[in-house]
Amino acid sequence: MKSTWFVTHKTTKTLELYDDENVETGLHPNFNDLLFKKNVGMDSKCVLDTLINHFPNSKSVRSHSLTQNEYLIDLFCDYGLTHICNLFVPFGSSFNLKPYRLWNNSAIIPHCYQDNVSFKLNHNLRDIEVSKNKLIVLLIHPIHLFINTSNMQHYESCRLHFKNPSKLIEFRNKGFGIRDLFVEFLDYYLYE
Repeated sequence: MKSTWFVTHKTTKTLELYDDENVETGLHPNFNDLLFKKNVGMDSKCVLDTLINHFPNSKSVRSHSLTQNEYLIDLFCDYGLTHICNLFVPFGSSFNLKPYRLWNNSAIIPHCYQDNVSFKLNHNLRDIEVSKNKLIVLLIHPIHLFINTSNMQHYESCRLHFKNPSKLIEFRNKGFGIRDLFVEFLDYYLYE
């Protein structure tokens, strides 16, 4: 199955994704430090420069926390990023989701499900109406698949071990979680 993976930094695994013909590697810049003055020596161009240097053929972008404004939209375009994926419209709203173009010809690609927000909205992938004529874009974080997150408290309890997979696996939820929901969704969507 083809997918887009939004990468935050260069690692052996992200470079493997970059070379995989079934994967589009998009950029996942983190502007939060700039917003909260945690890294005063950087600006938005520095954040993008680092990522684009590692993944120069990327065309898609999804910012951490979906951070976006008019300046960033133009900056994304300047860096050759043609598809912006920072718009969340929860499934079940009355909107008919479809991509649209902005003033600089960038395509906005909305998503209807976001795993970390699903806990706040009490959304369940089982409730998405699957149709071949409907745009369904899901935002799933690999960490939630890996630990099969059951709620945000479970996720936060693992934070100290995010960079240590052999320790992190000990925190994998044995009950029902995001991983199970996603597998169910794929089974239904692929084999319906």
